[in-house]
Amino acid sequence: MSAADLERSPRAAPVVADRPVLRRGLGIAAVAFGVATLFAGGSVLFGGSMARARAGDVVEFVLVFNFLAGLGYVAGGVAAIRGKRYALVIARFLAVATGLAFVALGAHVALGGEFEARTLIAMTFRSAFWIAQAVILGRVFARERG
Repeated sequence: MSAADLERSPRAAPVVADRPVLRRGLGIAAVAFGVATLFAGGSVLFGGSMARARAGDVVEFVLVFNFLAGLGYVAGGVAAIRGKRYALVIARFLAVATGLAFVALGAHVALGGEFEARTLIAMTFRSAFWIAQAVILGRVFARERG
């Protein structure tokens, strides 16, 4: 079987078709995560003293970082959905920036700062999400291009 036959075979077609589906799925997940982040962070940042009290021991710089990063989540997700390669740059930036914010949170905790356990869990999830986005988008864009 020649390479041309393989490209025309029914088995090869789903692999090509799956790339945009995967990329769009990653983009939709990023947009949804971004909207949820903006809503959750915004409700604490702008919701007044009752919202702050419900949030518990908020780590202010993490809250602000995550809220602003939520804008990046939406931008990166939209770029991925549209097939723009700069979605990969945004994903890599968010992976690194979230990792750095997580390190800063670790320092805050190590120095005795107040925090909520759910903040550590959330930052672990955020870091893993953006590392996965960066790795998978890198592979998807490489395959779509090549």
